[in-house]
Amino acid sequence: QEHKLLEDALVQYDALLAIDPKNKNAWFNIGYINLVYLQNYKTAIDKFSKAIECDPGYAEAFYNRGLAYEELKQYKNAEEDYKKALKIRTNYENAITALNRIEGKH
Repeated sequence: QEHKLLEDALVQYDALLAIDPKNKNAWFNIGYINLVYLQNYKTAIDKFSKAIECDPGYAEAFYNRGLAYEELKQYKNAEEDYKKALKIRTNYENAITALNRIEGKH
């Protein structure tokens, strides 16, 4: 993934999930690839949601799912996720910045 070998990374994460379907990091990384590199925002939301199912205290997954919602202009959902990320990690700068960015958009 770090070397932009996205398809190879996705294959590896899928293989990991076949062995360990509760691996929050694999779900998160698949979501991140879909969010940042592929702009498949609905898929990203699904994968971040799986990471959150594995770890309901996963602030980064809430934040990144919020970014995907924001890209889809689903600002209320984005706001909810940013607030959840902040509840888990007080003073989470990225979440604070994101909330300020979407203020008044819904």
